[in-house]
Amino acid sequence: MQMPHCFQHVLILEDLVEMNHWLKTMIHRVFPEVTIVQTFDLQQARAALAQQQYDLALIDLSLPDGKGLEIIDWFNQYSPQTISIVVTIFEEDAYLFEAICHGAKGYLLKDLAEEIFQQHLRQLM
Repeated sequence: MQMPHCFQHVLILEDLVEMNHWLKTMIHRVFPEVTIVQTFDLQQARAALAQQQYDLALIDLSLPDGKGLEIIDWFNQYSPQTISIVVTIFEEDAYLFEAICHGAKGYLLKDLAEEIFQQHLRQLM
């Protein structure tokens, strides 16, 4: 039987400032002890990846300087233990299928009610 995953370090990659802060709030409500690094584009995310390992990453797909899929690919290659979750407004299968093919472990819709979003985060454990 697999032990529950214990998160210590979480990366958020989301370019919309309000959504980035909302994600941070949601994570802290579910995992109050974690350290969260907030990034707003691929360049900042790459810099954060050079500094430390992450247990969980919430990744937006559409960014001003590219696609979040690039960071999912990086985790797959260099940190396969990291749980990469796409946070998106897109419910279309094509977007989600592509992310799963790149190694995302799942996805969360940005427009979920807070309680539902937090429940899905808890299920990651």
